[in-house]
Amino acid sequence: QPEVSERSHVAPRDEVELALAAIWEELLDVRPVSLHDDFFQLGGHSLLAMRLVARIRERLGRSLPVVALFQSSTLEALAVRVKQVSETSSPLVALHPSGTLRPFFCVHPVSGQAVPYLELARHLGSDQPFYALQSPGLEDGATPLTTVEAMAERYIEALRAVQPSGPYRLGGWSLGGVIAFEMARQLTRLGEQVEQLVLIDAYAGQTRPAESHASGWISERFVEFTQRLLGRPVAIDALQSAYRVFESNLLALWNYVPGKYDGAALLIRASETQLPGLAEDGGWGRYISGPLKVCVITGDHHAVVAAPAAETLAKAIRGAALP
Repeated sequence: QPEVSERSHVAPRDEVELALAAIWEELLDVRPVSLHDDFFQLGGHSLLAMRLVARIRERLGRSLPVVALFQSSTLEALAVRVKQVSETSSPLVALHPSGTLRPFFCVHPVSGQAVPYLELARHLGSDQPFYALQSPGLEDGATPLTTVEAMAERYIEALRAVQPSGPYRLGGWSLGGVIAFEMARQLTRLGEQVEQLVLIDAYAGQTRPAESHASGWISERFVEFTQRLLGRPVAIDALQSAYRVFESNLLALWNYVPGKYDGAALLIRASETQLPGLAEDGGWGRYISGPLKVCVITGDHHAVVAAPAAETLAKAIRGAALP
């Protein structure tokens, strides 16, 4: 349990702050919680943050993205965010909503979370509006979407609330790149222009591997994912909503059959990613008839969106953007 005796205590002042303090005390086993305490300094982490936003939804009727904890990590700052959020839930998360450039919309990976894009949003610069799309069901209690096509349709609806018409700039890491590709296809069919499509270590035609049919295979991959995130294992039953989204997204990826896309794309590959049988173009050459540029960044699949590689990733995206 974190040491609290030397902290200067500032008591919660209203109902929202009191409710948040009670939730923090339950999850972090720290008492009392002060307004100026930081969630992560008290022992919080990404998966505890997921449980926190779930309890905020249950008790206060407000749906916050997990990434809000990274942006507003003190109790006081989080209370401000809770008071500002509406009761309606959207998969769109504003990581950096201001700036004069055309917004960049980045779709979640298999985890469904927007958190992996924090570093990329920062390195793209203060003039670049950046929105991430996260999975329904991760934090709002909704049933996860089960197909890439349905995700693309829902996310297009969400991004149009911010940018009603094109040209659009889309991207995504891993599964997110596949969904962004399908979004580009659907937007084109709707008569919209896609100015930029960035596929970040995302690959076409990933069918279900034979070994995944073994009992417990998907849950084992989820445990590996959470352990990589935290440095220690976490029981699945403590993170049911996260596991449900992870499983649904993985099955959607395996079941997706890409169609043709007449536009251009940028594929940014991780140098250490190895998918047997795939060409340098990651399998996209069969589906993308426009120019397909391939850029390789040093690192593995997870490193490309994290520091320090995120700076190189941002440079590649900026360099490929149209004027």
